[in-house]
This record gives sequence, structure tokens and C-alpha cells, in this order.
Amino acid sequence: MKRSYFLLALGVWGFACGQTYLDGVLLPSGDGGAGGIGGGSTAGGVSCKSEGEACSAAIECCGLGCENGVCDATAPCTQLGDACAVSSDCCSNLCQGGVCAQGGGCLQPGEDCAIGGSECCSGICLDKGGGVKTCGISLGGCRVTGELCNTNADCCGNLCEDSGSGIKQCTSLGACKAVGEACNGPSQCCSNACVELLAGAAFCQSIGGCKPIGELCSTDAQCCTSNCQADGSGVTKCGQPANCRPPGEICDSSFGECCPGMPQGALLCLDGSYGVTRCQGPCCSLSGVACQADVDCCSRKCNVNSKTCEDGFACKVVGDTCVSNAECCSSTCSGGTCTDCTCKPNGEPCQTPDDCCGKLCSPDPDDGGALKCGTFGGSPTCVPEGTLCGSNGECCSGLCGGGEFPSCKPSGCKSVGTSCASGAECCSGLACTGGVCTL
Repeated sequence: MKRSYFLLALGVWGFACGQTYLDGVLLPSGDGGAGGIGGGSTAGGVSCKSEGEACSAAIECCGLGCENGVCDATAPCTQLGDACAVSSDCCSNLCQGGVCAQGGGCLQPGEDCAIGGSECCSGICLDKGGGVKTCGISLGGCRVTGELCNTNADCCGNLCEDSGSGIKQCTSLGACKAVGEACNGPSQCCSNACVELLAGAAFCQSIGGCKPIGELCSTDAQCCTSNCQADGSGVTKCGQPANCRPPGEICDSSFGECCPGMPQGALLCLDGSYGVTRCQGPCCSLSGVACQADVDCCSRKCNVNSKTCEDGFACKVVGDTCVSNAECCSSTCSGGTCTDCTCKPNGEPCQTPDDCCGKLCSPDPDDGGALKCGTFGGSPTCVPEGTLCGSNGECCSGLCGGGEFPSCKPSGCKSVGTSCASGAECCSGLACTGGVCTL
């Protein structure tokens, strides 16, 4: 038996099918919210189709009705056990012996359900009134495990396979669930963030920034571990790091997983979005990162030949006790405790030189020219005023001084960016080009 009903949706996700919810508030009929039924909608990698568009299954349509190959909300899909002529008549997209049959373990949107939603693929069972309760569409922005699909891109887990019944369903492989999947608790999600979007219905959410282990990826640069690899099914996901967990990766402070490892690693595992604990940068550059002076490095050793930080850890991280600024990786000791850095270490994104502890913000050719702290593609012949330094020879001005944390100081000569009439006015190592002292 076909019956008329509406789909519940969150305006923020762009679903718009009959009733629309925006931030938990039911919008008046016809308001449109994030989109009306006439305009279709998009959520992540999957869109629902508008009235009159071609379809092959009810789940493709905003109105959950696919009649004679086109979306028709006046002819919503048929529930399990009811009579059908073709598979597209059924919410399950499977018509066997003239009756709608179940093709998988969970119920598709539009099927009858009991309040609680555990039998629905989406985890949502909506009370429509008059004793009618039906499974709702997932709110994660993609189709969850068990829901019908046509291509991998439809699915939160990027894997659409034949379930064995002749219909394709989203499949989830791996130890954790990708962003958008329905969940019952944080430990089920790769992001460790399971957020209730509707009473009794929660979905794995993105925690922002780089992607943690287990999340879908297409390049190494997207992953906190810089390791995007294919699993046994060919789906590419962020893999494990070579050793300790780098900044941005999810962590457990009791294990000291964050680089550079115990004991500092335990103090670098701090709360982030949704209360998820993530590894934080130590406010200094780790082994192998470009540097200009010893103070740039966590080891306090900047190799004079390679101009990269040597291995080791010789400073205190955020939360450690201290008596002077010099002890802290952040160069800030306040109230007997090392506090977070206000500047960024080499390799971190930046917009201006003042963002960086080393006062150098340069394009990284290996990351599409993105601006990052430090220098890339070779070190400058000298560094400008205000930059941390270890000796006079490193400075364009030829003068390095300033107590615990020396920096390049101005002298009688002119530094980078200042106006000049001849090269003689510019500090050693600089030239006067176009009336400006340059490297």
C-alpha cells in the first residue's frame, strides 16, 4: 500500500522534501528553508532529484517516489510486503514475485518502522501521526551503510556494492565510520565525533583541519599523518603515521602518542572541536623541518649545513612547569607554566611574516604554493630584522643580539625592503635593485 508522507530534513544539510528543519526548528510549509522541493538539494556527495527528473529508485527523489522512471512525490514508494509491478515502485528497490522484498539488513527511507529507529539504515524513525511511522533519510550529507546507491560517490564510505540480491547498497569497511555515517557513540567514528542532529539520531561529524586516521582522502596532504593509502577494497583512507602522531591527529593523552612521544607527547594531546582530543604542535620545529637558528628547533639544534632541525627535544611544552621563557618551546613562561605560542613554527600555514616565530612566511612549491612559515626551495643568504638568530653572520644587518632570544637588529646599513640609491647603502649580502634593498 502506498501512503503519502513527508521527509524530515535539516536545512543546514540542504535536504528539502516536504517538511524542512533548520537548526532544529520546523519551517512553515512552503518556506523552502535551504531549498524547496522544486529546486532539488545537495548534501555532500549526494543530491535528491526534483519532480519530473529521471530516476531508477525512490531514494534518488526528494519526494521518495519514482513512478514510470521519473520522480513523483504524489506516488511515494511502496513498503515491504505490499504489491508492486517493478522494483522502482518499492522503497527497497526490489520487487520479487509482485511483492516488495527486503534486499539488506536495515530498512530504507520510506519503510514502516518502530520509534527508536534502530531498524532504519539512517537511524531515524519519524512519527507522521495517525499511527504512521516511517524511516527518514540520513542527515549526514551522504548515504549511510545499508542505504541504496548507484555509485561509490553516493556513499559516506565511498563504496557502493551489490549486496547479493541484485541491488547496490553502501558498504562500510574498516575499524571506524567515515564522516556522515550514522553512529551510536564517538568510538564508532574515525573523527571520534558522533553528534546528535535529531533526537535519537547521531552522525559522524568532521572535526576540521587535517583528516584523522581512517577518514577518506585523495592526497597525502589531506591527512594529519601525510599518509593517504588504499585499503583492501581500493578505497583511499588516511593511514597510520611512521612513528608518533603528528599535530592534528586524534590522540589519547594517557598513551603519550603525540610527537615527539613521551613524556612531552602526553602534554600535547589537548581538547579540540566537539571535545575530541588532538595532538598539538609543540611551538617549535621538529626534526627535519627547515630552520634559521637553534631557537627555532625543539632540539635547540639547527644544522648549519642543511639548515634543518636535528633530532631531539630540549624544551618544555605547553603545561610544563618553568622558571624562565628560555625553558619553553613557546618562549613564554607565565605563572610558572609554559603557555601556548602566539607565533607559528616552521611548516605551519601563515598569512604574514608576523604569524611566524621565525618571521619568514614563504610559498611552499610542494603544496601548491600555499604560504607557510619558513623558507622553501633553499635558504636566503641572510635573514631580515626581527628574525631570531644565532650569530651576526645570519643577519642581513650583520648584528644579532637581544638577550635570551636574540634577533637580527638594525644597524647603520639598510635592511631588506628599505629604499636605497646604491648597493653600498644596503647591509652585507644585499643588493640595491629598483631603488630597494633586496636579497
